[in-house]
Amino acid sequence: MPVVLTQAEVKALLLPMQGDTGLAGRLLYGCGLRIMECLRLRVKDVDLEAGVVRVHDGKGGKDRVMTFPKRLHEAMESQLARIRPWHEADREADLDGVFIANPTRVDRVHVDPVGMILGGRSTRHHIERCFGHVRVGMAR
Repeated sequence: MPVVLTQAEVKALLLPMQGDTGLAGRLLYGCGLRIMECLRLRVKDVDLEAGVVRVHDGKGGKDRVMTFPKRLHEAMESQLARIRPWHEADREADLDGVFIANPTRVDRVHVDPVGMILGGRSTRHHIERCFGHVRVGMAR
């Protein structure tokens, strides 16, 4: 893939993408996110009022803040409204953990069944939850 795409190439790439995949693709392009940064976004990392996205433990273990495109506000608000019931159900079931990229920052670390080292109790409450099919597709 070329380093720089023309506007027509970007449009041809993103236009056919719909739903979760479309939002993920537009976040990658519009915010300058890397794939895993996008998949690990947490609800609290997206500040629509301030128009920013915060990435924690990105490439090189660094945190960074990017501008959130106004064009994606409606799609992200819709996405957040869609996942809110899952979040509330998980909270009721006492599943309030999140993925911790750097487990040395937490007191309790465990290994999940797949073998990933995790901090906290679960990997829920990411915007990623709705992008699960994207993540699985990338893992192959």
